[in-house]
Amino acid sequence: MACADAGDDDIEDLARRWFTNKSVRKQVMSLLRGIGLDEAAIDVEAYRVSMADLAVIERRLTELALRRDKIFRQIEDYRAGISAPAGSGPRQRMGRDLGDGERGGEA
Repeated sequence: MACADAGDDDIEDLARRWFTNKSVRKQVMSLLRGIGLDEAAIDVEAYRVSMADLAVIERRLTELALRRDKIFRQIEDYRAGISAPAGSGPRQRMGRDLGDGERGGEA
């Protein structure tokens, strides 16, 4: 690690305070420069450590997007059925199938 003489607790403390304490940020930047790294190394390591979690989140987002799109298609289909022209509803279609004289006792 960058601080061979630092314990895990010290490193964890530096990591926690990296975002909130300017003097800690300067100290860490100095340590990183000492081993030929920069601030991007922190971003890369954070991404590397989080890749499995990010993959799970990405899969879930994809599943939810597919579900949302399916629901939108169902809503569109439902609305299209409701907004069909008058005279083309189920009762009218049934009446045509039965014939004009056989609908509901009409003569």
